[in-house]
Amino acid sequence: MVGNTVIRSLKLFLFSAITLAITSCVVPERNEKSDYLLRDNVGKGLIVFSLSAEGSRQHWVAFRQVGHEDQNIVFLNTRGIEGLITNYDWKEPFGRLIYLELDAGEYEFFGWHPQYPCSSDPECLALNKKIRFAVVPDTVSYIGNIHFTILSSSQAYKYEISDEFDRDISLLTSRLVNVKREQVNREIAKANK
Repeated sequence: MVGNTVIRSLKLFLFSAITLAITSCVVPERNEKSDYLLRDNVGKGLIVFSLSAEGSRQHWVAFRQVGHEDQNIVFLNTRGIEGLITNYDWKEPFGRLIYLELDAGEYEFFGWHPQYPCSSDPECLALNKKIRFAVVPDTVSYIGNIHFTILSSSQAYKYEISDEFDRDISLLTSRLVNVKREQVNREIAKANK
């Protein structure tokens, strides 16, 4: 019993440390205006997308950089990024705009959980098709709206990727005053096996 408690405490500590490290590299994502400038951060790009869901407001989605499977995992849900949770941007269906500054490279959404963030947790459910996207240095890239429909609290779900550029970029440019609509590249993500 004591061994299980120690292991659980170590897992919680490790998760907290990883989350803190990841969120320290993230553009503050709040419902306020910001004078953020992409050019201040060499070798990084800004990724923009919206996340929405039906059937559960609590489910978490995880993404990571391809080739770095055991580190730098980011957890998101319809209220934002783990550690930076805010209000919904819209409520039918529940969702929000998310924008993150990341190192340039290839990334993938790879797993979800109906209730809490997960990484190597065996209860973390793998997406049947990973959603791939690229972060391009010194570029703002819009990858679409990722909409989840949670059918049950076990493994029943479906998702679709759609283009909600007008809605999402209007929100983005109202929050990041130095980002202009014409500067945003539209690169809708694709699902791969």
